[in-house]
Amino acid sequence: MPRLISIDDEQFVRAVSELEDPILTQLAARPLSSVELTAQYTKKSFREGWRFEGVIGGKKTTLNLLLPFDFPYAPPSFGLVPPPTILTYPHIEEDGTLCLLFDGALVDPAQPVEVVKQLLSDAVGLLEKSYAGENHEDFRDEFLSYWGRVDTPSAKHFRSLLDPIGPSRIIRVWHGASSYTFAEDEKALIKWLGNLGDKKQFATYPAGLIWLKRPMLPDQYPKRNAGVLEAVRALGDENALRVLRSLAVAAEDGFDLLIGARASTGICFAGVSVSKPKGSSSPYSKEGSPLTKGFRPGHVPKDILATRYLNAAEPVTRHEVERADHAWIHGRDVDAGQFSLASKRVVIIGCGSIGSLVAKTLATAGVGTTTFIDHQKLGWPNTGRHFLGAKYVGIDKAKGMSDELQMNFPHLRFDHRVGNGRCICIGVIIDRR
Repeated sequence: MPRLISIDDEQFVRAVSELEDPILTQLAARPLSSVELTAQYTKKSFREGWRFEGVIGGKKTTLNLLLPFDFPYAPPSFGLVPPPTILTYPHIEEDGTLCLLFDGALVDPAQPVEVVKQLLSDAVGLLEKSYAGENHEDFRDEFLSYWGRVDTPSAKHFRSLLDPIGPSRIIRVWHGASSYTFAEDEKALIKWLGNLGDKKQFATYPAGLIWLKRPMLPDQYPKRNAGVLEAVRALGDENALRVLRSLAVAAEDGFDLLIGARASTGICFAGVSVSKPKGSSSPYSKEGSPLTKGFRPGHVPKDILATRYLNAAEPVTRHEVERADHAWIHGRDVDAGQFSLASKRVVIIGCGSIGSLVAKTLATAGVGTTTFIDHQKLGWPNTGRHFLGAKYVGIDKAKGMSDELQMNFPHLRFDHRVGNGRCICIGVIIDRR
């Protein structure tokens, strides 16, 4: 029994037939088999494809024209054959597909020929610039997109609470089971972790923020200790080198770095764990430690120790970094008013249903400090309209608001006072300093 053709199938077939003479025939394109479609594009789904050759930028080039299942409503893709080594050219994915449009881009389904022609022209233009090295700086502009393109074994989740600005400096880090958290100093780090509701003792360690003049290019992404040093020498300053050397001298078993820079698209952070050079720690070993060789333990000059540590071929671990600082959470770095809001204090007198919602709104807006004053405890009848839920029934509203918002916004400050009188209204006092 023949398969019934759906309306979507008819539209797909009609669109493909329109491509035949003006595009596919002129390009001498041959159809791709289902095996060819799935072998190279394991993480994508294409319904049909064609392969053709040409000379682009003086270089013989093979491209695939790839049609998704919802073509002509979704745009076609073009794939370079064979895929270049990852990070050779910007805007080309691991499987060779060219990034020509942003995700979710709309195209005109009534003009499939014009859409394919335009994207083919864009593909040729991208490859011409790539072959000529004219768009290499795009790696800097979109540093965050490329830093994580190569999977790194044993990578951790790095979380930054730092002010997203230079200079290079010594900071602190807490090592969790799967995530590392960085802050300006130990006090700020322990306070933030405690605000999340965990009151255990936290051990913190020295770490470094290395601020570069501009983001790294792929060939500067460090693979070994020596690569970190090379990148800092090329893009950092004397202060960055001092921070790096200071950590190397003091490190007992490696150290962690956040590497920051400003790209044209905004602030970007990368994470690196530098390993201690391996070697025998026994004083009777013929080889000894590569750090102390030729010296008695504890008597290696600091300059020599730092040089040996940072010039070692020991592999480093690269990490992606998620920002959790005030400027990013509340303004994505584009709201200049956050610098002012972070220093403001609000006092809310009366923590009823209205007061609780106002408090939440002020917190999401980025007000730095909020104090709650109320003498009443939360009751069951309150839970239907109050920001606080059932777990706070029987607890002072002011304390409940402070505790709940502190866990939700650990970078802000909340405190409370339990009043003696009866609050029948809400009052908001704003410190305008």
